[in-house]
Order: sequence, then structure tokens, then C-alpha cells
Amino acid sequence: MIKREWGEKILSGEKTLEIRYGSCSAHKGERIGLCYSGTGCIYGFVDLVESIGPLTPQEWWELRHKHCVTKCCRTVKELPYGGRTCGWVVTNPQRLE
Repeated sequence: MIKREWGEKILSGEKTLEIRYGSCSAHKGERIGLCYSGTGCIYGFVDLVESIGPLTPQEWWELRHKHCVTKCCRTVKELPYGGRTCGWVVTNPQRLE
């Protein structure tokens, strides 16, 4: 489940990193569906290339532009999910009609 705003950015190819509380290594290399919160519908698919982390504050600071976030963290020391912040690298978005 993902908020529509972020799902749309992923499906447009603008956002290539999804930040979550925890790893998704078990699904590395798989095609996964994007379901928007509150809808119960799949709006598209992406390939999960890699699950990285937990991220260090420095790694998150350097990768945050791929997540399309600018305001969440004001300093290099802040992590969205503390010490469990992981990044899911996605590619090859396909929007469903």
C-alpha cells in the first residue's frame, strides 16, 4: 500500500526509491504491484531491483532525491524510520489502464 501521490511519482518514473520500515530482500528481482491506500486496486507494477539498508543517516541523505522528498529531513542525522529505515530500489514502471 502506498499513498496515491507517491505511487504516481513511481509510475511516472520520477521516484525510483521507496523508503520503508524494514527490508524487502525476499522479493528482490520480482515484479510487484502498487496498490494505493484506501482503494484496494492495483494501479501498476514495478520491478524491485534491490532492498538496501538499514540505511545510515549519510546514505539516506545522499539518496533522498531518488525518493522525491525534500522536507522530511532537515539534517543528515534524521532518518524517516530511525535505525530501521530501508530503501526499495524500483525500476521499469508500468501503469495499468
